[in-house]
Amino acid sequence: MNIKTIPRITLVLPALFFSGLFVSDAYAYIDPGTGSAAIQILIGALAGIAITLKLYWYKIREKLSKK
Repeated sequence: MNIKTIPRITLVLPALFFSGLFVSDAYAYIDPGTGSAAIQILIGALAGIAITLKLYWYKIREKLSKK
């Protein structure tokens, strides 16, 4: 099999997967601002889901109530 006939993604993905298995410790510092940003992301995602449900509530209720 010629190397040109093999898609490059089939060569790259296993290499990325196995390189992730051998990662050493980072010894990184996470400051309080990072936790605050993570909480804001979580609250924003929940608010987005709630607004989406509110916008499509009648369509969702109609689909669920039809039998």
